[in-house]
Amino acid sequence: MVICFDKPGKTSMLSGCRVTLASFRRWNSEDDIIVIAPSREYVGGLSELKDRLGLKFEFVGLGPYQCRIQRGCEQLSLFSYGYVHHYDYKEKGKFTGNALRHVWYDGVMSHVGDSYDRLLIADGKDVFFQADPFSISTRLGQPCREKICLFSEPRNDRMAKFFVKKTREISHCLSQKQREYVMEKRRGGYANGGVLLGSAAHLQALCRSVTAKANECDFWQADQHYVNIVIS
Repeated sequence: MVICFDKPGKTSMLSGCRVTLASFRRWNSEDDIIVIAPSREYVGGLSELKDRLGLKFEFVGLGPYQCRIQRGCEQLSLFSYGYVHHYDYKEKGKFTGNALRHVWYDGVMSHVGDSYDRLLIADGKDVFFQADPFSISTRLGQPCREKICLFSEPRNDRMAKFFVKKTREISHCLSQKQREYVMEKRRGGYANGGVLLGSAAHLQALCRSVTAKANECDFWQADQHYVNIVIS
C-alpha cells in the first residue's frame, strides 16, 4: 500500500511515486499494488502506469476524515489553512500531515485487509526497492508473517536531531519516560514510520495507536516519533 497524490493539474509530487512503484514491480511481478489517494483527479499523472504496473486504486475522499479510535477524534481536513496544529500555513493550504496517513491506512485495511496474508505499507516517494520486500518474511520467519516487522532509519546526527525536535514539539502530551525514550534511548536506531510489514490486523492496531497519540497531542505533521513511542 502506497499513498501517492498531488493537487489536480500538478504532477511533481508523483515523480517519486513512479520510482517507488516501478522498482517494487521490477522485483515482484505478482502481488497487488494498492495506491491510496483522495480522488482520481489527484493521481492523474499515474494513469499511464495503471495497466502497465497493475495498480489498484483506493480513494479515501476529500475529507473531512474521522479517526477510528475510541476517544473522540476531531474531523481532519485534507489541507490545513492558517495557524493549525502548531504550524502557520497562512493562506496557502498544506497537507495536514503524515499522521493523517494512518487514518487512511486504517480505513483501507478495514475493507481490503482480509484479502491479504501480509501487507507492506511504504512511503510513496522516497523508497527504492532493490529486492522483493516480501522475501524478508521468508528470511525472518514468523514475526513478519503474523505480527509486524519494522525497519530502522539511518543512524546519524541529522536523524537524531529530527526526532529530538519533533519530540519537543509534542512534549506537552508525553510522559517523562516517553520523552527520554525517543530523545535518548532510541538514538541507536529509530524505527522508520514509513515502511511497515506485517498482518493487516497488527498493522491496523499500530495505525490506530499512532492516530490516537496524534489526536491526543493535537499534532499531525509527523508520525515517526509516534511510531517509536507506541512500540516502546
